[in-house]
Amino acid sequence: ARAERATAGHEGTTDMIEVRHTARSGRGVFAVRRLKAGTEVVRALPAAAVCNDTALSSHCCVCLSPMPTTTPPCGKCRTSRLCGRCAASPAARLVHDDECQALALLRSPPAGIAPPEDTRSLRLLLRLLLLRWRSAALPEEPQYADRAEDLAGDGTDVCVDEMEDVMDLFSPPEEEVPEQLASNFLAMAQQARFFLGAHARLGLAETSGLLGRAYCNSLTLYAPAEPGDPLREVG
Repeated sequence: ARAERATAGHEGTTDMIEVRHTARSGRGVFAVRRLKAGTEVVRALPAAAVCNDTALSSHCCVCLSPMPTTTPPCGKCRTSRLCGRCAASPAARLVHDDECQALALLRSPPAGIAPPEDTRSLRLLLRLLLLRWRSAALPEEPQYADRAEDLAGDGTDVCVDEMEDVMDLFSPPEEEVPEQLASNFLAMAQQARFFLGAHARLGLAETSGLLGRAYCNSLTLYAPAEPGDPLREVG
């Protein structure tokens, strides 16, 4: 979807690529001319991106930019940190404000509730559920996607993924999901219902389906700890 929007006739990087169908591989993104290595082709804002647990203390919770580990976390959830750019962006702060209470509960759950050891997938699901709630229940209010305006401060076009793009993603047919994976989806959907307020919850089947879309379409993000360092997984 983002590539199709990027080729909608804008100036700049949009004369570099096109979306077309091929008999062999289906729909794909293709260069329309030879590109040098390192050329910025599409600048995109994903619908949701979260840090690995190991990167929470060293990366911004919204844009995943590296930050000094001395940066203090949010005083309420004690989990997330915002870089200077995101802290100055009302839309970026909104992303964290919506999930802060859930993250505080995730950090210090009551007796009898055991979050997964690796919380990345659960945090991604919580953010997607909150994105869905805000875009559906408060369409006239500020939205997470508004932070694209901050990213485009240099005049470069930014493609923005929104909830409708998430719902258009491939979802695995229920009968083809391995039993153990389906059980894991259901367990995480149940946990999401506990950590989120009633306003943002969905039924278990719908929540499992959203998690399935994320599972099939998510990308791993890599970045060096310092310039020149090897790449490592951060989100």
